[in-house]
Amino acid sequence: MGMPRRAWLYPRIQEPSARLYRWTKASWKRIRERFNRLTVTQRVQKTSRKAPSAQPFRGSSPLAHLQEQAQKPAAARESIRLSIAEVPDTPDSEYHSKGGRATFKLIFSSPLDSLRDTTFDLTPYASEERYRFINCDSFINDRTLQIYETTTLPTNPDFYSAISYVWFGLSASPSDLEKAGSFRVYCGTRSDGTPREDGGPISMQVLEFACFYSSKYSASYLWLDRLCILQTSKRDKLWQIGRMFEIYEGCQECVVLPGGLQRLASVFDETSWADRAWTYQEAIITWEYAVVLTSDWHRPKGEQHWLVDGECHWKYLQELFLEGGDLLAPLVAEVRSPDTSNPDPKPRLLLGRNGAALDTLRRIMEYKAYNHMCEEGEEVVSEYQIRQLLLQGVQMRVSSRPVDMVFSILGLVGAEEDFSQRLGEFGENERLRATLALVETIFRHEPEVEEEAENSSTLLDVPLWKTLEPTNPAHLPSLRELTMILDTDAAAHQATETWILTTKNLPRWEYNVALTEEEPERRAKAVVQVIPETELMSVYHGEQEHVTFKDEEEGVIQLCRTLDYGKGPKSEEQLLEALSDHVVFGWSLRMEGHPYIRFYKLDISHLFQ
Repeated sequence: MGMPRRAWLYPRIQEPSARLYRWTKASWKRIRERFNRLTVTQRVQKTSRKAPSAQPFRGSSPLAHLQEQAQKPAAARESIRLSIAEVPDTPDSEYHSKGGRATFKLIFSSPLDSLRDTTFDLTPYASEERYRFINCDSFINDRTLQIYETTTLPTNPDFYSAISYVWFGLSASPSDLEKAGSFRVYCGTRSDGTPREDGGPISMQVLEFACFYSSKYSASYLWLDRLCILQTSKRDKLWQIGRMFEIYEGCQECVVLPGGLQRLASVFDETSWADRAWTYQEAIITWEYAVVLTSDWHRPKGEQHWLVDGECHWKYLQELFLEGGDLLAPLVAEVRSPDTSNPDPKPRLLLGRNGAALDTLRRIMEYKAYNHMCEEGEEVVSEYQIRQLLLQGVQMRVSSRPVDMVFSILGLVGAEEDFSQRLGEFGENERLRATLALVETIFRHEPEVEEEAENSSTLLDVPLWKTLEPTNPAHLPSLRELTMILDTDAAAHQATETWILTTKNLPRWEYNVALTEEEPERRAKAVVQVIPETELMSVYHGEQEHVTFKDEEEGVIQLCRTLDYGKGPKSEEQLLEALSDHVVFGWSLRMEGHPYIRFYKLDISHLFQ
């Protein structure tokens, strides 16, 4: 199998500002040549670490064995109690981790024939707060699901791949699932006793394709959240969420299944991959080494890359984003609908129809690609600008748990370690409260622009996911009141001391990420200079919980000592440490166009000199 073409690396970087990119034609040619050379070298290194298997599958086709089993009477395949094979007392294997060599223990092993049409529960065999992986070679060659467990994440360069998919993907017909073989995963029950959503059946064919790609080009093990997280344990889920960035950052390759786990998606299928919060982080982390598996492809035969001829096609994710927008707007001359009398092409919505989310993700990938190819001393896209895009892009997506809109980007903004012990503090619907805590964490850990900078003031813009209609825009509610309004399922009309709000879902997403403040430090420093010292010090010393100030350019700003008001009581040592940090925070609501909150970090150290 040849390497993918690299013509798609022709720079299509959307200019973040005319001030940043003033390249001549010769400059762009030099950039293109250097970027193509570096990326090809990296990809060769990644895909050549492990030689492809000569005979990865048994039988005439990858699933010949399973298809034969499908012909057996249903009674012979009824649900049975799964039992683990005897595990030896000695470690099964060793591997490299951050702490040195670590052990890798087999905790579950079952033939795929025994798994067919059953509901699988890993709870009796696994320990909480452990990393787990599927053995790809056993799945492919021995027709056995083997799951291993370890206390530390492997750091071997070719140890494991990870899967990115949507929990509720495309549905497969009962006959297709019967032919391919499938099983479900038990996800426990809710507090009222009703079963939790398990995401539907897992096709053995889809899982086998993922194992095949991993084993052939990448690594011997595979990470899949449905099987590698204890779905019945809240403690294990929170532990895994706190390490999600680390898991995807450490994988050798990321296998993207836009259609989910029931069947491979066609290029002409519409999926919800671009709508989901967790796939956002997974794509950004693994943008250099993510591969998309589909059941077909729309390009000419010479530009196709089949994992299994006619059944499973692969394509690098960054190619889909950097080669152009043809997956959203196909050329009429390329592909037409089955009705030849209809000149309209079949839409290609493999990643979804959320154009705003895809455009933002594309922009982030382009900025990262550009920074990656820049040499030392060259001007790059600022980390502030990329971080703004990260915060804005996730708001365009959805999750069954609103708080996951925050949890899903912790690693991207460098807050995973700070939040790892706090994930249990937030309820499933407390999206805004978690956002406030995240913004303050970013502000407090943000390095100064220059080592000897005299002022560390800055700001961040976070678009809202609902509209707010105040009766008195000249006043602001407190953060507690705003959180109550946006994070609860109470009536649409919420009353505060100064506001009466009506909250509605956004009819469409209209936030323009291109309008991001380009000089946040300068803008925030100008704000702090016009606020009276008495008001800043009053908030800093806690004499008032919040103070409202009206700025001519910024509008009404509410000053407060902390954005993370929901954090538990602080010890005396923590209070002293907080007072040594000479900052106050502020926020304002912007109602023009798409509503958003502007958060301020205001450095008041000049008042203590």
